[in-house]
Amino acid sequence: MAHTFDTKAQWLNQTGNPANLSLTLGSTATVLVVSIQTELLGGSPRAGGAPTYNGTSLTQADSTSSTGEFDNELWYLIGPDTGSSYTLSIPNTGGEEIHVEASSYISATGASAYDTANGTTNDSTFISQGVTPSDDGAVIVSACATDSKEAMTGNQTDLYQTDLGSRA
Repeated sequence: MAHTFDTKAQWLNQTGNPANLSLTLGSTATVLVVSIQTELLGGSPRAGGAPTYNGTSLTQADSTSSTGEFDNELWYLIGPDTGSSYTLSIPNTGGEEIHVEASSYISATGASAYDTANGTTNDSTFISQGVTPSDDGAVIVSACATDSKEAMTGNQTDLYQTDLGSRA
């Protein structure tokens, strides 16, 4: 099922509990994807459970953490509410500094479905990770939190390239 890009939003340096963020999806969006990166230096991974969008819980696709600089989470919601501004609410019981990116997509068939996830923790400068979806036209969303100054390369469209810098 082929998908097209709908919209995106980014919020940096959120510390609230919960972090409540306003988000408007296009009227025909069929899937919402949210990535959350938590700064680990001097802190802990984000705690508090699943984010919600307009009161509906998102499902976790993947999570990777390390003893490095960031914890990285990827969440999704099939059939999100659309057409108005709704609240994306992210529990953050420890008040950690989180960075959030949200994007939505539209299925050509009018319905999306979860396929697969494949995360990795890697401390090298050049990070490589593959995923093979079972359907042509699947949306592949990746989130990479790193202190590397090198841009990601490959066959992708970057939604954001934000240098969070080294906090060490």
